[in-house]
Amino acid sequence: MHLNKKMNIDYIQDKINDHREKLLKHKLYSNIETIKDLQVFTENHVYAVWDFMSLLKALQIKLTCTKTPWIPNSNSQTAYLINEIVLAEETDINQAGERKSHYELYIDAMTDIGANIKIPNEIVHKLAYSDDIFKSIDNLIKQEPFKETYVFNPGIVNKDDPKKDYTILQYGIDRNQDLLGKLERGAYSSMRYYINPVTFGLNPDIVFNSKKYIDTATNLGSKPITLPKINEDSDLTLGDLPSRIFVGMLDVGTIEKDAKDDGWNDPAKRNADPAKTTSQSMMRYNQLMTQVIDITIPLNVKINAGSTIRCEFPALETAERKEADPETSGLYMIKELAHFFDANGSYTQLKLVRDSFGRK
Repeated sequence: MHLNKKMNIDYIQDKINDHREKLLKHKLYSNIETIKDLQVFTENHVYAVWDFMSLLKALQIKLTCTKTPWIPNSNSQTAYLINEIVLAEETDINQAGERKSHYELYIDAMTDIGANIKIPNEIVHKLAYSDDIFKSIDNLIKQEPFKETYVFNPGIVNKDDPKKDYTILQYGIDRNQDLLGKLERGAYSSMRYYINPVTFGLNPDIVFNSKKYIDTATNLGSKPITLPKINEDSDLTLGDLPSRIFVGMLDVGTIEKDAKDDGWNDPAKRNADPAKTTSQSMMRYNQLMTQVIDITIPLNVKINAGSTIRCEFPALETAERKEADPETSGLYMIKELAHFFDANGSYTQLKLVRDSFGRK
């Protein structure tokens, strides 16, 4: 959709005025009667304010040019609208005449009413200075897990229970093994051909088998995946033969300066082995998706994607489902998470993954 010259903030505010009036008359406002009520509200609503800033920046990245070299936008009117909103949201003016973002103004207001700003400040600080996104899967697994264990409880949570905040309210198994999908992606064994850009030849095929790496990996569970045999009469498993073939260009930058043409096929003369690292990286990521479980827990803003947590899930075959299942219970990594709020409370949804079964 192309925005005409009338499509500015004033025009948009006029178009959404009816919806704005409905929000202003929402019953939530009448339920806030004390300072304590306001503190509780802001301590939860602050994440919506932060999320709006993140959404706005995502729109700016998508609809304007924020990279170098700069190139003109396909729709300058849209870019103007987004930049106008960003200008107001990121650099407004407080009562002292200081430039601040709306998020910072909100934090200042929380401070004025005595609300707890420690947790949102810790989250922003962690996002600004954390190096988690650069950690390998093995290093993420080795980190200290969240101190409390989450336990599935299908009943009504007792508000007086000290463990109520560490209850799994809902869960669903999204994936369990997915053997066929991993074979299609070459997760257990793959063959790679690399084109030599110097000689324009094709280097010998390189077969990567997960068995070469599995013993050196750090696993979340206690039982690594055992692949079935190809047939009853063979000792070969589904991971012994390549299930996918890749073709790529061998990186010139990985060759030693004094290496001759035959250096391409001599691992001792290369600084890195792309055949190994690429296959290993793909295998490790796919292995991590062996078990995928979605859970809903009471709001917890102290955990983040890449963290590890312990979970206890019930054994389905037990009469009252009170015993923990030794196969699905154990340590998981958080792949995705989202916080949400409704009339009943505040919650965190997690997508958990792990590479093997059983408790450690």
